[in-house]
Amino acid sequence: MKIFIGADHRGIAQITNHKSQITKWGHEIEDLGTRSAEPVDYPLIAEKVARAVVADPQSLGILICGSGQGMCVAANKIKGVRAGVGINPEAIRAGREDDHINILCLSASFIDEKINLEIVKAFLDAQPKTDERYLRRLNQIQRMENES
Repeated sequence: MKIFIGADHRGIAQITNHKSQITKWGHEIEDLGTRSAEPVDYPLIAEKVARAVVADPQSLGILICGSGQGMCVAANKIKGVRAGVGINPEAIRAGREDDHINILCLSASFIDEKINLEIVKAFLDAQPKTDERYLRRLNQIQRMENES
């Protein structure tokens, strides 16, 4: 699966470390920045990854910033994105399966790097459920998105 990744200056070290493991798991990575520890505005990175994921519906995205929250807020402004903050593997698995999250946002400052990698693994391994109730809820979200 193709994975678009991006990080701001606070997340660059973790995303760099995670890239090799994600590749070992058999995924193709496209890094959309940043590539240095120099301060950068996270909304620009989130937008790049979000637009790439929407353009390639079979792909997923991973974003990392200080809290994960800023990237999540910014990514969710792009129509078709369902971004969620990863707080633990179980929660993100539920988000991927039940809510069809297509972008994972991680905290570089408040969650240990090892835990973040476990969250990434859970996100990439989970498959969206297709039960009627989940699809109905997704349609409700899409309706809300289209009306705004």
